Amino acid sequence: MRKKRKEGFLAFAELLAEETAAFGNLRKSLRYRTAIRSLRRYLDGRKDLGWRKFNDQLIAGYETYLRRTGLCPNTTSFYMRTLRSIFNVAASRGLARTSSPFSRVYTGIDRTRKRAIDIDALHLIHRIPLDDAPGIDFARDMFIFSFCTRGMPFIDIAYLRRSNLREGKIVYLRHKTGQPIAVAIEPVVKKIIDKYNDPASPWLFPVFTGCGAGEREMLARYNSVYHRVRRNLERLRLRLGLDTKITTYVARHSWASIARKIDIPVGVISEALGHDSESTTRIYLATLDTARIDRANHLITSLLQ
Repeated sequence: MRKKRKEGFLAFAELLAEETAAFGNLRKSLRYRTAIRSLRRYLDGRKDLGWRKFNDQLIAGYETYLRRTGLCPNTTSFYMRTLRSIFNVAASRGLARTSSPFSRVYTGIDRTRKRAIDIDALHLIHRIPLDDAPGIDFARDMFIFSFCTRGMPFIDIAYLRRSNLREGKIVYLRHKTGQPIAVAIEPVVKKIIDKYNDPASPWLFPVFTGCGAGEREMLARYNSVYHRVRRNLERLRLRLGLDTKITTYVARHSWASIARKIDIPVGVISEALGHDSESTTRIYLATLDTARIDRANHLITSLLQ
């Protein structure tokens, strides 16, 4: 009689995600699926992963891979904690018989140091002529675009397609969480989109222009452009003589900070944009009327006019 094939970590994780969704916990199921997709990218197409191979060496290598893509410790910790949660369920069911493989990786949550710039600095960034420096100009546009889309992370900006533009909104899935987001296209945002419009390309911005469709090639191109944008934003900071670093992460904090200063309700902003964790922010924003958020963003972005 043929033995029943034992399923490994990936197969169990997919099954647990389905099971969790069936019990009505869609948010947790979404977290599971997000972490599974990320781990599969690292494993480069491997269909499953035996329990013995799901060890501390593999997890440490996975963390290094995440860090090299530019993710901060809190984000890598999000993936590690989610995978650890799946592993613990498997262990409770007698499937994972090895010790926890997460002892060598970071699974904590750092309190994020608030980094924001004021509206005067944003005006300087927005209006400085950069015809002599196209690389810095592109980095500046990505920063302003991020700010005017409520701090959209650069990885989400990079992967935007023309098909994400729907009825005056940018509709996309967060790369990190898979959460659907819709952002109204304000005039400043439309101007940047139009600037890089290429009818021959499916992409909104020229991050993957001339790049093959393979996932590894796209990831390598993304990392190259991401680090180039960071370097050029630093050059922009030096040109303007600003003390605070300029990154798309700073754009997120700046949006929240300016919103507070002009008395946008805390329930709309969510303190967690810059304080405790992005998961709290996602929970906050998921319960709000998106029209209220759009009105708040319109008021904030109009300050750049």
